[in-house]
Amino acid sequence: MDNQMNLASMAFATRQNYISSVKILIEHCQKVPEQCSVNEIKKYLVYQKDVLNAACSTLNIRVASLKYYFRHIVNRLDLVVNIPNPRVPHL
Repeated sequence: MDNQMNLASMAFATRQNYISSVKILIEHCQKVPEQCSVNEIKKYLVYQKDVLNAACSTLNIRVASLKYYFRHIVNRLDLVVNIPNPRVPHL
């Protein structure tokens, strides 16, 4: 995954955040992301938001990393389109 992102000229911090986010999902679901259902992924994101009180920026990184993983690493576009983008509250 890191080599693919490096070829895409992603910043080092972005690569680290994306890899970390995918690892956290693996630990949470106890399986590789492509074996997760859309429902499991949504529950994971709700857990991040409601239980861990993750900030909107953190949720956006989680979603972006999963979408990148599903789109470019494992070619599971069916999962990408069904993962909602978190809404950023307006002040």
